[in-house]
Amino acid sequence: MEDVALQLKALLFPAIADIAVRSVDVDVEKVRLDAQCTTAGAACPGCGVCSTRVHSSYLRFLADVPSAGRSVVLQVRVRRFRCGNTKCPRRTFVEQISGLTRRHGQRTERLRSILTAVGLALAGRAGARHRQCLRVLVLDREGKAEPPALPEEKTDSPWRSERFANRVRARHATVHALLEAGHSRRSIGRQLQMTHRTVKSLADAAKPEDLFRGQWQHNRTSILDEYKPYLDERWDEGCTNAWKLWEEIVPLGYRGSYGRVSAYLREKRTSPRPVTAQPPAPRAVTRWILSRPETLTEIEQLRLKAVLANCPELDALTGHVRSFAHMLTERQGERLPQWLDAVRQDDLPSLHTLAAGIDRDCDAVIAGLTLPWNSGVVEGHVNRIKMLKRQMFGRAGFDLLRKRVLPA
Repeated sequence: MEDVALQLKALLFPAIADIAVRSVDVDVEKVRLDAQCTTAGAACPGCGVCSTRVHSSYLRFLADVPSAGRSVVLQVRVRRFRCGNTKCPRRTFVEQISGLTRRHGQRTERLRSILTAVGLALAGRAGARHRQCLRVLVLDREGKAEPPALPEEKTDSPWRSERFANRVRARHATVHALLEAGHSRRSIGRQLQMTHRTVKSLADAAKPEDLFRGQWQHNRTSILDEYKPYLDERWDEGCTNAWKLWEEIVPLGYRGSYGRVSAYLREKRTSPRPVTAQPPAPRAVTRWILSRPETLTEIEQLRLKAVLANCPELDALTGHVRSFAHMLTERQGERLPQWLDAVRQDDLPSLHTLAAGIDRDCDAVIAGLTLPWNSGVVEGHVNRIKMLKRQMFGRAGFDLLRKRVLPA
């Protein structure tokens, strides 16, 4: 048994000397390691005096790096020592295992380093999603572990929420797998931290679909069913006001709430509609005008040509924009006066305002369009810092922002 413990220690904690693994408990969801420190005493963090007088001991539960798709919890029994220095303000102190624990820490040092690397690289929601992919359980403020989110699958399900359906399927499969392995229902409840009633309902159900009930069931009868044909007919006629339709079906005998009618019509609004030919969006036309003509696809060129043929003002604007872009990219600032004269000859008030602003500082604009120097590098750094800031908005402070900006 001692040889097995030594092998586990060498495998799990190769760089930590003062620790011994007492037992390992493995179930379908997590691995629990029972360990303790092997040193005779510890140094007081206040004065540095070593003490071997044990005051008491208690258990600490630390989240560790996951293993084989399971979350790992390290159960460590730590000792509280009495400080022998009478001048030390600390009467007692708790031992810390170097390289593994720290004061008030809820995670091991190696898990903390992984989360720090993820936070520095991604931050914000991206970091949280990546942490779920790693199956790293981070304790919330109430001390409960937030489990990784299950992927949503597009399958036929009697539930309205795919996330709820996937969670019930996983729990149902886990309970039945443990039952087939010979575990009792009481043992399953202890391992999965479920009540006896929950284990019983999962064990008695032959398949997960037998468990659906209540608000998650989308195929149950409703008080609104007999009025849905009338609502569909009025919807097709163009009446989409939920309050007005609710007032129309109340005299017909409907005794339900307005919220039920509103929810039914909300589903109709969000349902896929037939594809019809639509004019291009203003943003798409703007992109076509500002792009190099040779970079546009043949379809985009044809659609842009059709738009310009129906709008002479937009056609003239496109010519001025592309002429200015050519002057800007080729550094032909000496052509700016001719471009301003051409703009003033067309009835384009928005470009007239731009031309008036350029005239007020024409020499500087010509220099900017001709000389090779610009402030693009500075603007690029400013844009990068703003991007990092927006990633972390509401989720971190200045210390993390400084660490992410300086190494980049």
